[in-house]
Amino acid sequence: MRTFAIASYSLYFLAGLVITTIGSVMPQLLAHYEQSYTVGGQMVFVSAVGFIAGVPISAWLMKGLKRSTFSRSLRLLLRLHSSVSGRFRRSAGLWRSIS
Repeated sequence: MRTFAIASYSLYFLAGLVITTIGSVMPQLLAHYEQSYTVGGQMVFVSAVGFIAGVPISAWLMKGLKRSTFSRSLRLLLRLHSSVSGRFRRSAGLWRSIS
């Protein structure tokens, strides 16, 4: 249990570092993608909500599924995400050229 607690605290610490890093490069990101700080704030909010929801969901899935099934499901989800985000990136250029 002690190892689990140390791993949990380490992951929360790393999540805090990620949010701090995003905040420190936010002006450059927003300037590069020509977005407002409202969009940047939404990005940070969605990231925090995803983390807060993902921790209990993944624990529940690990309890209910075998490790190999969970790993396969995660890989499928990542592939789906990468294919969908690739489509959005391509269409974002189209919208930028139209407006």
